[in-house]
Amino acid sequence: MIRILLGALGILMFVACRREPPASDREPGAGSRPLIFLALGDSLTVGDGVPSSESFPFRLRARLEASGRTVDLRVRARSGVRARELNDAILRRSEALAPDIVTLCIGTNDVVQGRNRVEFESDFDDTVAWLRARHIAPGRVLVLSLPDWSRQSPAAAYGHPDELEQRFADFNDALERASIQAGLRWVDLRGTMAEGYREGLVAGDGLHPSGAAYERWASALEPIVEAALRDSAGFK
Repeated sequence: MIRILLGALGILMFVACRREPPASDREPGAGSRPLIFLALGDSLTVGDGVPSSESFPFRLRARLEASGRTVDLRVRARSGVRARELNDAILRRSEALAPDIVTLCIGTNDVVQGRNRVEFESDFDDTVAWLRARHIAPGRVLVLSLPDWSRQSPAAAYGHPDELEQRFADFNDALERASIQAGLRWVDLRGTMAEGYREGLVAGDGLHPSGAAYERWASALEPIVEAALRDSAGFK
C-alpha cells in the first residue's frame, strides 16, 4: 500500500513539474501575448526615402514573426529630431507603453547640426531615465551605432567630409560609452552600414539607406534581439 501511495505521489509531482509556466513568465511573443517592440529614433528609424514597410523596424518585425512570434510594433520616431526633441516631443506621448524590446537610433541630427557632444550625452541620459522609469530590462534596449555618411556627395552641405567623419566617430564613441555604462546593449553596425554605402545601397537622397541596406540591418539585429529577449535583468 505504501509503495502504491509513493508511486502516485511521484506521478503527481512529475505532472506538477511539467505544468505550463504562468503567462507572465513566458517569453513575450511566443504565446498569446504579443511582443511589444518599440522603435525610437529619427529618420533612420522612420525610413526616409523608402516605404515604411522597407524600414529596418518593419523588416525586423517580419523576421521575428517568421520565427513564430507575434509582434506589436510601435514606431516612435520623427525625421529631423535630435536627442532632445526625441525626449520632449516623442517620449512624452509614449508614457503608457511597456515594451519588451526597444531599438534606439538617435544622434545623426545632433552630429550634422553641430550639437555639443556633452549636451547630447545629457539628453541621452534623459532617454535612459525614461526607459528606467518603465522598468525595461537594460539588456533589452538596443542602442544602434550611427551610420557615417560623411563621404556621400550630399554630405558636403553639412560641412567638410573630414570634420564630419570625426564628429560621427566622436558621437559613436560617446554613445558606446554611455550605453555600456547604463547597462544597455550597444549594437555596432558600422561595418554593415559602411558596406551598404560602398555598394551604393542608398535612397534617392544619397544619404539615407535603401530598403536593401535596411534588410541587412534587420538581419544583423535579429539574433541580437533573440538574445536580448532571454535577458531578464531589470534596472536597479
